[in-house]
Amino acid sequence: MEIPRLIENIVNHIDAGLFLREVSTSKSIFYNPGFYKIFDIDPDNWEEEGSFFLNFVHPEDKARIAANHEKFLKDHIRKDEEYRIITNKNNVKWIWVRTFPMYQDNLLYCHAGIIEDITYQKTVEQNLTAITHSKDEILRILSHDLRSPLQSILGLTQLLEMESSNLGNDNINQYIQLIRESCNFASNLMADLLDTHSLEEGNEELHLSPVKLAGLLAEVCHMFQQQADKKEIEINLFTDKAKDLQIALDATKVTQALNNILSNAIKFTPHNGKVKVTLEDQINCAQIHIKDTGIGIPEDKIPVLFDKFTKARRAGTSGEKTTGLGMSITKQIIDQHQGEISVESKVNEGTTFTVRFFKD
Repeated sequence: MEIPRLIENIVNHIDAGLFLREVSTSKSIFYNPGFYKIFDIDPDNWEEEGSFFLNFVHPEDKARIAANHEKFLKDHIRKDEEYRIITNKNNVKWIWVRTFPMYQDNLLYCHAGIIEDITYQKTVEQNLTAITHSKDEILRILSHDLRSPLQSILGLTQLLEMESSNLGNDNINQYIQLIRESCNFASNLMADLLDTHSLEEGNEELHLSPVKLAGLLAEVCHMFQQQADKKEIEINLFTDKAKDLQIALDATKVTQALNNILSNAIKFTPHNGKVKVTLEDQINCAQIHIKDTGIGIPEDKIPVLFDKFTKARRAGTSGEKTTGLGMSITKQIIDQHQGEISVESKVNEGTTFTVRFFKD
């Protein structure tokens, strides 16, 4: 096979895109099939317009790429770039582009370029970054959040040992309560870490059965009544209009998800506040609202509320500790059930979580 024919075959069959553009007119001289494939272009039904490639550049990258392109047209120095495009079929892709000048008889003849679709590599990079971030957060929690309650337990037990003969019953009970709270927090943290790992690995299957949500919500509210009483918070449950509503759910996991929401409602509601739990029988779903009169969530924290180790994490109104994993676990459980969860909140007015479980 002749060398020119061999080169032609290679150019027409490689996945990379190749292009040549005339310098004086900026008109295209050549695009190979790989180029059209990357941009999802049908060459038979496409008419090029000016600096067309800028029309494909993602809005967040467009200013940078346009400035770099203008610079290249002035200095004609080879450049490599990575940026996102929105293709002719509205697919978002990452591409790597190398643009360079080509000369003929020592005169600048055209601009050439190689384009590679690096979407997969970028996705892998982003996933690795997320994994690394999660690892760092776990190490931070183990070194700080878990170590703190264990140090408190150690310190309190040493104090009890040294001062046991001088302490009255009231002081002993107070120290025992602090030890219990530290142990509970450490236990909850470990449980949340294990739950998060299991949900992400997909190790746990759903055990679905018909569940009467009115009864399940009554049990959840009853479970937190003592916690609410300590802060004189009133819990009101309204299920009359959906008392017979049944949905196929994993009762244990859904209880855990609702526990997390109701627990937060009480934690972040000041003394003498109110929490309202409502069950509604909608046409296509069971809809649960958990509304509190608490301190609310800042608007900039809502987008990260369901993230693992969320930056929205903070102490409750009475100093209650949180692991920063509860809402992430809640969303994963609801997602497992093909359900939905949303939140509306205003600072110093309160928060409403809405959960939907769809009917068969």
